[in-house]
Amino acid sequence: MIETYSMLNDFDKAKEAYEEFSKLPKAIDKDEVLLRLNHDRSVYESLKQSDAEKAKAQNELNTKNDEIRKMIELQKNWYTDLLRCQVTDPNKEITDEFWIDNDIDNKMNAVIENIKKSGSGFSEEKYKAALVKVNERFPRLSEQSRKCLATAEKMREVFEKNPMLDAAPVLVEFGRVFEEAVWKYIDRTASYKTAAEKALKDHSKTLGTAARIIKDNPGPLAKHGDSIKDITDMRNDSAHAYVSKKHKVDAMWNFVWKKDRSLLDILLG
Repeated sequence: MIETYSMLNDFDKAKEAYEEFSKLPKAIDKDEVLLRLNHDRSVYESLKQSDAEKAKAQNELNTKNDEIRKMIELQKNWYTDLLRCQVTDPNKEITDEFWIDNDIDNKMNAVIENIKKSGSGFSEEKYKAALVKVNERFPRLSEQSRKCLATAEKMREVFEKNPMLDAAPVLVEFGRVFEEAVWKYIDRTASYKTAAEKALKDHSKTLGTAARIIKDNPGPLAKHGDSIKDITDMRNDSAHAYVSKKHKVDAMWNFVWKKDRSLLDILLG
């Protein structure tokens, strides 16, 4: 009976059987039976605990997989929209005119809004915290550019967790901020004003136009001319599919947040 109950893992019944057994004449070594019973119980409890841990781990894995599948589905929507507004030919030169003529800025804006809604890790609370940080350091930016910068900051974290994704939307938001800042600088700087007036007869107030003015007219931003061209190239290249990677985002981030005095600090004065 003791063996039977042990095999069924009913150790309470097995214990009762043992107590009855112990009342019988000492024909069998009762201590040996008790040791075996306790051993069987210990093995069973250990296996039961192990099964529970495995079940818990499996449930956690299933939950995580469900979250990943949901995120992939959400990302498909905005990622498909991103690819639709990008150029797949790596040799295609992306100029300011191409950017404007193909309405890439507005198309990218739609992608960015979808990222915010997608649940891809973009948190409204984190965005608000980033906006406070931006407002404190860059009060001279317009309200819209400060929002762009806070959005870029939070999207940067999303893309850092998903390094295989095309980080074009992050570069676009940074680019918008620099486009405003560099033109603020040009408009208030006498050595650039005349050149700007001439350039704007044929061109719009774009990053590319600003970069050319600074390159062609030696002035206080001369030593930053290459950096402004790099910013322009990175923004424009975001219209190419699959080329906006982490090192470009990191470079753009440093132009904004360099500890002592960043390029954005210099442009805003």
